[in-house]
Formats: sequence, structure tokens, C-alpha cells
Amino acid sequence: MKQIQSMEMIAEKPYLLWSNVTKTDKCWLWNKSVNKSGYGSIRVGPTSVLAHRAAFLLSGIPFFTNKYVCHSCDTPRCCNPSHLFQSDQAGNMLDMKLKGRRKNIGCGESNGRAKLTQSLANEIRQKLLVGKTLKELSIEYKVSISTISRVEKQEIWK
Repeated sequence: MKQIQSMEMIAEKPYLLWSNVTKTDKCWLWNKSVNKSGYGSIRVGPTSVLAHRAAFLLSGIPFFTNKYVCHSCDTPRCCNPSHLFQSDQAGNMLDMKLKGRRKNIGCGESNGRAKLTQSLANEIRQKLLVGKTLKELSIEYKVSISTISRVEKQEIWK
């Protein structure tokens, strides 16, 4: 709720954003505080708002508060509306992957939170072929039944 109030305040006072943006030939760079990920952050009312989200809101393009505002230029401080687009979580992750920015987010065994390995997934498939149930294997491998099902269908651990 506070985030929405802050966005409404930005809409009423756009100079709070634009007075702190330096326009270059390509990117329009936020030149005040940034968060730990390098994204521009503007304090408005009760909370902070990401500068690029505020810029997107002010662009006049339909804005959905439940969506991410992503950068086509991959410059976190950029507020140029022509470099911004909205997406859902899956689209944002795909954009990161396609642009090679998923450095700390591993897939498969390189994901630090993975409970299975490729070898265990292959083992699970073999046990399913000889009659083990999804429930039995979920207990044995300490993962959910849906994870075992996704391994079986090769949606994960292909």
C-alpha cells in the first residue's frame, strides 16, 4: 500500500524524479542514491521507489503495480522510458538468462538450493520404471511429489 501511495506522489510531482536524472545519448541516468543492486532509489513519502519504476509510470505507458519494470539496456540506473518494459517474474528471469546475467543463479547442480543431482534424477526415473510410486520416491529423496513428477516428465533434470 505504501508503495502505491509513493507512486501516486511521483505522478503528482514528476520533478522529484526528473530533476535527478542526467540524459545522455542513450541512457537517462539516475544520479542520486542507489540500492545494493545498483538501481536508482528515490525516497517519496513513506517509502522508497525504484527510479526506473517511477520513470516508467511517468512515461504514460500502462503501468501495472504487480509487474516488474525491466531494462532492455541492462543499466540499473537508467530511467529512459524507451529502455524500459514490464514483465512478470518468469519473463524477467528469461531476460536475465538470455542476456547472460544469471551469474549467481545456478541451474541444476550449480544451484546451491538443489536437492537433487543429475545422477539422482536418472536413478529416480529408473525406480519409476520398475514400479516405485511418486510418493515413495518423494519420501526417499526428501523432495515433493511434484518434484518427482517433474523429474519423471523431464521438465527438470532432463
